[in-house]
Amino acid sequence: MTSPALMADLPLPCNGSPALCSLPVSSVVFPGVHNAMSSQADGFQAPNNLLSMEDALDAGIRALQLDSCDCGSTVLQMCHGECHYFGFIKLGHRDPLTVFSNIKAFLDDNPREVIVIDLQVNHGTLDALYYNVLDTIPGFTEMMYQHPRRRDPWPTLGTLIDANQRILFFQHNGNNCRIEGGCPPGIMGTFQHMFDTPWDLDEGGLLDFDRSCTKNRGLANAQLMLSNHFADEGLFPSLEISRNVNQLSVSRDRHEYCREKLEKEVNVILVDFWSMGGVIEYAKEENERRAGGFTLGTNVTDEAIVMPQRTTLSPSPRPSQAPSKKPSDTPSTSPSTFPSSSPSKMPSIADTTSASPSKDMQGGRSVIAASDTVIAAASSQNTAASGAKAAVAARGACLIMMLACAHL
Repeated sequence: MTSPALMADLPLPCNGSPALCSLPVSSVVFPGVHNAMSSQADGFQAPNNLLSMEDALDAGIRALQLDSCDCGSTVLQMCHGECHYFGFIKLGHRDPLTVFSNIKAFLDDNPREVIVIDLQVNHGTLDALYYNVLDTIPGFTEMMYQHPRRRDPWPTLGTLIDANQRILFFQHNGNNCRIEGGCPPGIMGTFQHMFDTPWDLDEGGLLDFDRSCTKNRGLANAQLMLSNHFADEGLFPSLEISRNVNQLSVSRDRHEYCREKLEKEVNVILVDFWSMGGVIEYAKEENERRAGGFTLGTNVTDEAIVMPQRTTLSPSPRPSQAPSKKPSDTPSTSPSTFPSSSPSKMPSIADTTSASPSKDMQGGRSVIAASDTVIAAASSQNTAASGAKAAVAARGACLIMMLACAHL
């Protein structure tokens, strides 16, 4: 058994490894989840994931792409573009206060972790989310890092952890963060700092690396690269496609090709059905490779790291209980309200097996490990989900006949 004195002399980790403390954000890989709020566990139709966002964090996911939207009656929710299809078919949604309270709880329980959040804003909901949700969670907004200028070098993970600014919060489709005061404090424009790869490819397109390794949205000289490493089957997320493209060998081959073609290392990798495949393992081995070229305890750039002057508060008491995990059809009692607006796009639906609620924050969460239990749980659900492809095809045909959909 290692003595306490010896343990005290060991270097502290950053995102799981001491070697990553000296890497700047622009050299780190954050394994991520596409539409992280959308899961079978949380009762979504046509879910992007089997297991919940909270399970993803526990397993080692460090980037979350989330959608905010207007569910009508001035109720703010986290959903995949829309809460209902044709106004009456429920697609699924989660309460934003629960979602972000649970993210904060994870960070409180794991003080050496830095995460990326990329918010897709629907229906002009950014300000409502910030002021009515994020700003009401004790200590959340104080943990959000604000990068001073687009061309400034990014701080190291160790610097962010020491400053307790461990949330890198980006948004797109919402406010213009390029103008002063355009976005709330601590929220950065996704495509001001990143470029991404195409997000609308089928499986063949994704596996055609010359097509999928192209710059899509964002500035060509952005310091960060976001890889959309997922493919849909028509309107719906595909379990079968994800099982294939999420393989460790595919991630290795595609991102090596992208690195050579684009002359840029990937920073955020977004996948569907994160519990299948090797995105977490790929990020771990890639981070170890990159850290091998750096000296522990030093910055990797000769340029000064500029940390913005933000008020740092003393840690606030943790809430003893999170809001109700699964919102009902009645209007939310939280202050997450805003003027409603018209929907911007039509999402997809599909049959899934019945889902059980995922866990809520209960005043404390387990310190993470590479959760074999979490991954094993996904495997047990795969059998039930394997018949979804046929159901998806039937539902897709039904969408053409709107009247028939009411009976599904």
